[in-house]
Amino acid sequence: MLKRTEKYLLLEQLPSLRQLILDVYEEMGDKLDIKFEPLPIHPEDLTKWTLKKMLSENAFKLVILNWDFPFTVNTDFKTAKELLLHMDREYPIAKKIIIFPHTTLFKITQLNGIVSIQGILEAMDCDAETLRSAAQEVTDDSSFWSQTFTNLILKFLHRGDLLDQNDYLILNELSKGTKLNKLPNKLFISRTSIQRRRIKMKEFFKVEGLPDTELVKRAKQERYI
Repeated sequence: MLKRTEKYLLLEQLPSLRQLILDVYEEMGDKLDIKFEPLPIHPEDLTKWTLKKMLSENAFKLVILNWDFPFTVNTDFKTAKELLLHMDREYPIAKKIIIFPHTTLFKITQLNGIVSIQGILEAMDCDAETLRSAAQEVTDDSSFWSQTFTNLILKFLHRGDLLDQNDYLILNELSKGTKLNKLPNKLFISRTSIQRRRIKMKEFFKVEGLPDTELVKRAKQERYI
């Protein structure tokens, strides 16, 4: 009896992690009598192919995506979120597993509006056992969050102190070295509002009276950005 074939797209640029995922799904396929057929993509491959073409020509049942995968002009998408939103619209049946090389609350807020995400993993959690659990849960139409991601969410939800989206945007731009006087035009937030939010965030992170570099440092330490 022929095994059922399920294709999946793997966008993961870390060689060791990519191979571990391939091995786990091969093992899972043997266990479930399914032939998981991967299409692993290296960033350099996207100079020859486009993701839209790959998606249209393959009935992928699953996409495993490194959130920091280096998208280029050749991919049809500028960011991971653009790809995922496109798949929600065009291929809603496909399941998605997102791998964060470094989970932060800012990255988590960027998942807003993306519907069909079945698994979210922190790369540092991705040993064989965790990947097997994720593969099993997603194959069973359940969802899976790895431990670091779960702990981060619970930590801040229980404290009830999540910042709003504009605060994350301001912190993210400051962390990239964007000058304060450039923020209003870049973020479409008024200068007065930015100043008010900076004061509030410095109180929140207990760095009142200190420069923005200390605000960014504390926000990074606590995985906000």
